[in-house]
Amino acid sequence: MTDRKNPQSSSTRTVAVIAVIVLIVIAIAGIVLANRQKSEADAIETVAADTTPLSASAPTGASAASGAASAGVPSDPNGLVFAVKSAKLPADANDKLGSLADAVRKDNKTLVIVVRYAANGDPVGELELAKNRAEAIRHALQANGVSLSSIRTEIAELPPTLLAASEANRVQVTLR
Repeated sequence: MTDRKNPQSSSTRTVAVIAVIVLIVIAIAGIVLANRQKSEADAIETVAADTTPLSASAPTGASAASGAASAGVPSDPNGLVFAVKSAKLPADANDKLGSLADAVRKDNKTLVIVVRYAANGDPVGELELAKNRAEAIRHALQANGVSLSSIRTEIAELPPTLLAASEANRVQVTLR
């Protein structure tokens, strides 16, 4: 008797092998994307850890505390929380920037303005808003006697998933 192979069995086996290969490729792609997001988050944590606060004291004034609390943002002595879609300095900015300006003149250090924005919706508009916020802070620092050579600005675009909504309107000003 002749031994004859079933052609349908061979094609079923081929489809099963292709399906397994596709699943392996999808699993590898998922692992790569998860590692990429983790490394981006680690980079953001490194930048955040690199900022050194001027002092451990909390900002004074009821408006500063209530403004930060109402926005769902923790109180930060060197952070300025802007109104949504606004480059107008917050009410507590003059006190914070004045203290930082005094420290720059006293210790001959550099002030770094760190602005982060999410690239969602209108990335060009978000970048422009980030630049305007940095410029408003720079002008206030210069009005407090800080020379332009003592001010550095860092603007970073982050994926929307890596920037919490509570951080979207915060600008960090640190001494280095």
